[in-house]
Amino acid sequence: MHPTNLQRKALGQYRAYHDNAPTLGNVLGRASRRYLALLIVALVTVIFITLESDWSTALPGAALLGGLIAGVALRDFGNARILIKIWPALVQVMDWQQIDRLLGQPNQPDGTHPDDL
Repeated sequence: MHPTNLQRKALGQYRAYHDNAPTLGNVLGRASRRYLALLIVALVTVIFITLESDWSTALPGAALLGGLIAGVALRDFGNARILIKIWPALVQVMDWQQIDRLLGQPNQPDGTHPDDL
């Protein structure tokens, strides 16, 4: 099997989490660029709405964008919590040697990963 780029990215992240268990900070930190881009788009939109209309439409527009951003953040927070809770079970059932082979990382003769030593 030759993994796709998306599969390699996911397997690489699982490998990184195997070495350092996922935490809320490192899971959400991976999305920090997307959050920054979302906030910039939201601010530009709020500024545009404010300049092009009166406060009666600007405030609801800002509230809508705030709700959308809060929804994205809460969704990601929930997904991160789920990953953290199920991670101990996933570690037990994943074939780390196969993941290493798919990623093209070397294994030691005894089957351990060099980082595990």
